[in-house]
Amino acid sequence: MNTGRLVLVPSPLGPEPGLMPPEHRALAASIEFWVVENPGPCLPVVAKLTGIRNPEHWVLERGGLDMHLLQDFRKVLMSGKDVGLICDAGLPAVADPGQKLVAAAQSWNVEVVPLVGPSSIMLGLMASGLSGQHFRFLGYLEKHPEKRKKQLISLSKHLMQTGETQIFIETPYRNQHLMQELVASGDPNSMLCLAQQLQYPNQSIKTQSLAQWKKQMPVLKKQEVLFLWGKKT
Repeated sequence: MNTGRLVLVPSPLGPEPGLMPPEHRALAASIEFWVVENPGPCLPVVAKLTGIRNPEHWVLERGGLDMHLLQDFRKVLMSGKDVGLICDAGLPAVADPGQKLVAAAQSWNVEVVPLVGPSSIMLGLMASGLSGQHFRFLGYLEKHPEKRKKQLISLSKHLMQTGETQIFIETPYRNQHLMQELVASGDPNSMLCLAQQLQYPNQSIKTQSLAQWKKQMPVLKKQEVLFLWGKKT
């Protein structure tokens, strides 16, 4: 018996529907069973794709894979049905708990099908003017202030020596603190791109040195911000 496929379905970053090739949209529209990161933002996207307001779905917990979810997920796949995985915004399984579900599917020799969609990491990198040949995504930095300060100093030295772009994120209410720490700890000649509210009407992507940012500190509270830190090329 053929198994179903795990289909990785991208979600829009902003308020507008994401662009998807017709064949990908048709595949997503045919899926009956879904795993979602968060029902609030995810189910409306699924409804637009499938026409089903409340499809059969499971919620993916950030702390790990729930065994009941995993058993149900495998049962559906082994019955030959496809399962869609969708996250709050952007690409599923990238900086996202869905990665664990993909790993489980891979261990069962289930076909994993990624569909085309937006990635804030790639969009920000494309528009930053920083090195796209050598880059590293760090996710969230250290939470403890002293550890984060040491991390920022280390990253600053590393990027100035290698030119490798360092990409990271923070929760919106901590963005301003992180920005202040970057300016205080980083090499003033290093370059920082702030990619804010990507794919929203108020999108802003600006790259300049930390010395320049220090002269005119941006207000980042309540903004979705991708930090891209590198060396002038």
